[in-house]
Amino acid sequence: MVRIEVNIYLPCASALIRNEDSNAIGKAMSIVRDWTKEVSSRDWAIRYCLTDDSAIEQRAVQIAFLANNSVYRAIYYLYCKWHSKMTLNRQLSSKLLHKANKHLKAALFNR
Repeated sequence: MVRIEVNIYLPCASALIRNEDSNAIGKAMSIVRDWTKEVSSRDWAIRYCLTDDSAIEQRAVQIAFLANNSVYRAIYYLYCKWHSKMTLNRQLSSKLLHKANKHLKAALFNR
């Protein structure tokens, strides 16, 4: 746990896993969730989660939090702007799609 300036503790962890699949990541996240409950005596219920544009990560969050989440019935995902930009560059890289890429990045960073 890391304490920030307003005396709130935030859980921080790393996990080394063999395969990047939702079950392995979800299990690691469940362990962290359980550990924070032991340390703080509070269940960790989330409504919003910042992820890459990754179905694997989103499914892992559901595995770790939604099954035990009696407070919220759904989790909403916020996408990292940097990863969104990289996805746009990768998917819209041709000259034909350059204007669309530029327009979408303007919408992403100027709203």
